[in-house]
Amino acid sequence: MKKYRHYLLIGGALLALTACSNTKSSTTTQTPTNNGTVNETGTTQVKGGDMPIEDILIQARKSIGNGIVTSVDYEVGHPNYYEVDIYVENQKYELQFDALTGEIFKQEQTSENPTILDGVNISIDEAISIAAAQSNGGLVHSIHLQPKEIGVVYEATAIKNNKEQKIEISATDGKVISFEEEVND
Repeated sequence: MKKYRHYLLIGGALLALTACSNTKSSTTTQTPTNNGTVNETGTTQVKGGDMPIEDILIQARKSIGNGIVTSVDYEVGHPNYYEVDIYVENQKYELQFDALTGEIFKQEQTSENPTILDGVNISIDEAISIAAAQSNGGLVHSIHLQPKEIGVVYEATAIKNNKEQKIEISATDGKVISFEEEVND
């Protein structure tokens, strides 16, 4: 019995050391698809087979009604999922959709005054189209409506050629405020 404990302790220690030593050097690589990839740094990117952001918007509106979507976030997990914030009158809904099937698996509702919508003239759908055009073929996977000193803006994240792109768009007039692309050294 003592030998088994000894072997279990040694095996567990070796397993732990192996896992700890590989954390920096391990990489995840997938074949690129039209839906993006997961890169070596763990940057959140839409995985092959997962639904595009536009389809998730349709699902959210079918689930709640034609509200105003203020945020769509792609999250890597088990399963990968989209988190969507949508306002219908003075109700804010926070929804989570399975990214592969589009099925809703979590819904929260709160009474909230949608002051974030003040001054917004561009829909999230229009902002996604603007971000996709600015990205020049990149895949937009997350977008948020954010109040800033310059006014309300959409902050979009896209992926193109395994590079993350950040695009800020005015929610008032749809003009691109900034565009940044990750640079691989």
